[in-house]
Formats: sequence, C-alpha cells, structure tokens
Amino acid sequence: MVEDLIYEFLPVIGFGMCASSIFVLIVMRGSKDAFKFLQFFAFVDLISGITMIFAGFHGVIHTIYGAAGEMIQPWQCMGSGWHLPMWIFTDALHLSLMFCFTLDRLFLIIVPIQYLKIANFYLHKRLLIVPFAGSLAYLYPVFQDASANSDNKTLSISSLCHLEEVIGEETYTLHTVLLQFIPIGCVLGCFLILLIYMIRHLKQRWSYNWSEATDITKQLLLVLSVRCFLFGVSVHLPLLFIHKGSTAEMAILRDFFIRICLAICVTIASPILLSSLCPQFSHNVYMLFNKYSHNTKRQWQSASDPPKGEALDHEEGDHPGKDEFADAAVNMFGSFYSATGAPMGLGETGGNNHVDRANHERSISFYYQDSPKSTTSKKCRPA
Repeated sequence: MVEDLIYEFLPVIGFGMCASSIFVLIVMRGSKDAFKFLQFFAFVDLISGITMIFAGFHGVIHTIYGAAGEMIQPWQCMGSGWHLPMWIFTDALHLSLMFCFTLDRLFLIIVPIQYLKIANFYLHKRLLIVPFAGSLAYLYPVFQDASANSDNKTLSISSLCHLEEVIGEETYTLHTVLLQFIPIGCVLGCFLILLIYMIRHLKQRWSYNWSEATDITKQLLLVLSVRCFLFGVSVHLPLLFIHKGSTAEMAILRDFFIRICLAICVTIASPILLSSLCPQFSHNVYMLFNKYSHNTKRQWQSASDPPKGEALDHEEGDHPGKDEFADAAVNMFGSFYSATGAPMGLGETGGNNHVDRANHERSISFYYQDSPKSTTSKKCRPA
C-alpha cells in the first residue's frame, strides 16, 4: 500500500531535514545583515522536519495497531494529529519569510543609501515576530470549519487525519493556490529587482553608492530566486501528475507528495545549494571544519634555524652564511636567521629591523645546546 510506504519514509525525510537545518544554523550562526534570512529559513525548516517525523510515526502507529479504519470527527485531529496545524503554520511562515526577503532586496535597490537605517530596524530576531503572529492568525480561518462542525456527529473522517479531509476541500485548494503562486510572485519580484539594479547601475555608470557590497547583493538575490523557484516547482509537479482524475487514494495523498518534494528539493538540498550559490556560506563551512588549520605560521626561533651545515651543503646556489657559518654551533647565540629565512638584523627588504629581533620569541634550544641539568643533589630512587 502506497500510504503505508509513505508513513515509513516520512521519519527518514524528517531526520534529514533536521540534520540539514541544524548544519545551516551552525554554519551561519554568526551571520549579519541580510544573511540572517538564511538562519530564519533554516529555523522554519527545522520545525518542518520535527513535524515530518511526528507525522510519520503517527501514521505508522495507526496502521500497525489497526486503528487506521476507525472514524473520528475532524476537530479531534487537531489534538491527536497536531502535525496538521504545524504544517499549515510552517507553510504560512515560510511564505511570509520569502515575501519579507523579497521586500528587503527591493528596499536595497530602491533606497540604497537609507537601506542601512531601515535594515537595522528589522534585521533582528524580532523580525520573526510579525510573520510568526501572522502565521498563527492564519490557522484560525483554515481550521474554522473543523471547529464549527464539532457538534455534528454525522461528520467523520479516517483517524489517519488527512489534511484535505480535516480542513475541507475548498480551504485546502485555496491553501494550495497560495503555495503555488506566492513563490512565483517572489521570483518575478527578483527579476524586477534585477532590472532596477541594472538600470540604476547604468544610470550611475556602475559606481553608485550602495549600502551593501555588490557581491553580497548578487549572492543573496540568487539564493532567494533559486529557493523560491524550487519551492514553486516542488508544489506544481505533484499537482500536475496527481489531478482530480487520479484514483481516490492518490488524490488524498497529494499533500504528502508535495511535502516530500519540498523537503528534498528545498530543505535537504539547502546546504548543497548554498555552497554552490553563496561563497560566504562556503567560507563559513571551511572555517568550521578548519578552525585551527589557518594562521599556523611558526612565530618562534630555534637554535637549528636554518638547518646545520650538512643540510646547507645540499642546497643549490649561494646561500647567505653557507660558507662562513656552515655549522650553527659556530654561532654561540644560535641561528643567524629568522623564522622567515632572512638574516638576523635584516628585515625582509634588507634593512635593519632590530624591533623584530627584540620581539621574536625563541625556544629553549636557542639558549641551551644540551638540556639543562637539575640543580638538586637529591637522587631519584630506583624503580
């Protein structure tokens, strides 16, 4: 049965969504300015992943224990199947963030000089308050019919709680239309922003006083347009293949197919897309996994810098001090060379650089040819 297979597959997708979202949150944890939108999207994807896990286990438990054939009232699904209102909530929150991100890019192009003042007002975590409140308010009209029919004992649905059966066909169709066309509107908005961007650049001879670096503007605009495009495609494709002429089972499961496509194309693939489209994300990933591998140049000097005469004899060409000081032991003060290879007392350009000599750290081997002996006369006890 297709539905049983979907319920077994949903937790796997949910864990993948959570892992992908947590990775993006960790990588972009110190992001500033408009890059915070990437954190907001990852936060919404994390909630969607947790909801997907619960939806899978909810369906598996009902099918295993034979409760799938039971009939309940639609309003009861709001308690036992709380993944349904959470799905509606995350859908509305995701669409709201895409719309806000598009407006942010539009503000940058229309009023580039005043953009910093405007952005400092809303580019904070409190930005989520408005979409969060709007998404919560959106739940009321969606589940209004289910709550209003709580006294109607003749109205019953399957205990598996399919979204279309709970909220009604008309409400579900309206919600699907929003999922289809708001991302398309955001993509068209990105093209409009790009057109205005090019016109203003040409008008100002490509030297306009922007409040944001040009590379960052291109990165964020590309990330926004690709995410909106993938979101719209993930909703349209299942609806194209599963239409009203399909079987009743496939028609009732179309919401699951939409969410699976969204999870794979938008959420799970998010780190890969960001790595290919956003160099800032790639740089943060590199710094995350190579935290201690950069800036490791040795800043101290040893008595064997440079190598002793045996090693110098094998070097080709003339080397300062190769003949005069073939053995580092001749110099009672250690090496005549700094850690960068320049003779001591001479800077990188050949001038005197006594400040570098004074501030250069030296290892203990610089002062001792052999290890210092203990000054105590007490002998160690035999083992």
